[in-house]
Amino acid sequence: MTLLSQWCDELERSSKEKGGLRVLMYYGAGRSSGKGLQEEIDAGVDVVVTRYVLSPFLLPFGNGSS
Repeated sequence: MTLLSQWCDELERSSKEKGGLRVLMYYGAGRSSGKGLQEEIDAGVDVVVTRYVLSPFLLPFGNGSS
């Protein structure tokens, strides 16, 4: 988890001058179900940092619909 935290910190720090990015560290037991991820994306998350590849069906741009 340390590496994920570092990536999130780097993204947030390097984007501050440009208006900032909202970064979500998607980590833990709940990630496999995707529960809550869509709500976070809808709320304006710009970047999702995770240890695992997310299934395309979890993301709006992954299943061909917008």
